[in-house]
Amino acid sequence: MPYRQQRIEQLLQAKPKHTLNTLAAMQADVLSPATQRLLPFLRKARSSHVLGPAVDQQLSGFDGTMSADAAAPLIFWAWTRQLTHGVFADEVGEPLFTRTYGGRSFRDALEAVLERDDAWWCDDKSTPAAETCALQSDAALTRAIEELAQRYGNDVSKWQWGTAHTARSEHRPFSRVAALAHWFELRAPVGGDTYTVNVSRVGLKPDATTGELYLDEHGPSLRALYDLGDPAKSLIMHSSGQSGIVFSPLYRAFVQRWTRVEYVPLWSGPAEQTLVLQPAP
Repeated sequence: MPYRQQRIEQLLQAKPKHTLNTLAAMQADVLSPATQRLLPFLRKARSSHVLGPAVDQQLSGFDGTMSADAAAPLIFWAWTRQLTHGVFADEVGEPLFTRTYGGRSFRDALEAVLERDDAWWCDDKSTPAAETCALQSDAALTRAIEELAQRYGNDVSKWQWGTAHTARSEHRPFSRVAALAHWFELRAPVGGDTYTVNVSRVGLKPDATTGELYLDEHGPSLRALYDLGDPAKSLIMHSSGQSGIVFSPLYRAFVQRWTRVEYVPLWSGPAEQTLVLQPAP
């Protein structure tokens, strides 16, 4: 889907000339145009759940910025996930839907159904009633609230996207060994989502090891800013560290700085150096 490309083009066109700082800000951008497209439908959804008013309060003023410390992105993704299941699983068939969801998001199809107000897709074929898209959206919001309350408690103000959406640098094979995973894999809460420039693809299936939802399945393991006019000013950042030895402090030294979209110099000294080789006496 074209959302990241469109956002990059928008940011590039916002200034006649860019610097390392503006390009760094672009790499850190977590505004999701895909979220903005579906937000009007979420805003219209109404839930009878007791936490409904608190959820509405968190969504008030939400503009699609997928901040790690905000509740709204978590509510949005839980609603989207529940709505996608409600709209498509009965037509596709539960076994096929379960097998394919996560491999693809159905987001483009969901956008089309909601924007057409497509009653055929929104109707749940397993019930005698004729469900509309509005009813499906309301029900999805209620299920999303139930899901999040069960996982994170009833205080909606304490829900945070980064609590669920953690970037996991998986270690193979020890991430699959519960007693060893804590020592070998690296985790950090992150913002963004599948469609932001600072990409962090949202896991839509329960994690095979932990059962967690919405983990960051894929992100930029390397960020770089290259200054072609002065190469010594070029900057990089790796997602874990400079050592593959788990007990070395350099194994995880970059994790928090990577999360904050910070950088280290590509060269510690002048970019152009001369190596002189002399024969041994």
